[in-house]
Amino acid sequence: MAEVLAAALRQTSDPFVVASLLRSAAGRIEPVSADALEQYGRDAAKAATTTLRRQLPGSNRPLSPGAAPFGSVDDLITVFARNLADAIAVIDRNVFGYAADRIERAAREAAEPLTAAQIRAAVTSRKPGSPAARLEHDADFVAVDTLGSLTSAINRRRMDEAGVRYYEWRSQRDSRVRDEHYDLDGTRWLVDGPGHITEGHPGDPPGCRCYAVPVLE
Repeated sequence: MAEVLAAALRQTSDPFVVASLLRSAAGRIEPVSADALEQYGRDAAKAATTTLRRQLPGSNRPLSPGAAPFGSVDDLITVFARNLADAIAVIDRNVFGYAADRIERAAREAAEPLTAAQIRAAVTSRKPGSPAARLEHDADFVAVDTLGSLTSAINRRRMDEAGVRYYEWRSQRDSRVRDEHYDLDGTRWLVDGPGHITEGHPGDPPGCRCYAVPVLE
């Protein structure tokens, strides 16, 4: 973003033209490299293991290959890495739009024409609602959300491997729990089933912090 903005400002100081150049740059974002995908996978495996150990203290077994219906852990991590890469690409494109909108808004509200420094400040400010703040928020949300889905899938695959048929939906039981998940807390579901008709399994919905606890019978 910083390089694109600097290049745009070298061409013009017209804020609306700068905004247009930023929007055009969003369409030229390169896909995430194969090396980055592999790193996402390695980081995800470590993070998922840590999360599972926190949620289920007895879950100390290292990740291992598995079979249907969930596939191997490597398969799950590969899907996670690709989903994360796609989400990052969307965030990268969106942040250029955020920046362009911010510049145009600042130009319309200003009493005098914006200087290059003011255009740069409109983009780089870390105040709430600024492009930088929105980028940080979106990136944090996507990282937590996709990791939650991966952890949920690995957890259920382990249960299936161990012969566990049912799990109990467990919420964080705090004021941030959404109403639907407050109602789901404590309910039982098939490990290899489709889950709730709208919510799926714990960790599947965007921003979900719930997790599955095996029911040992």
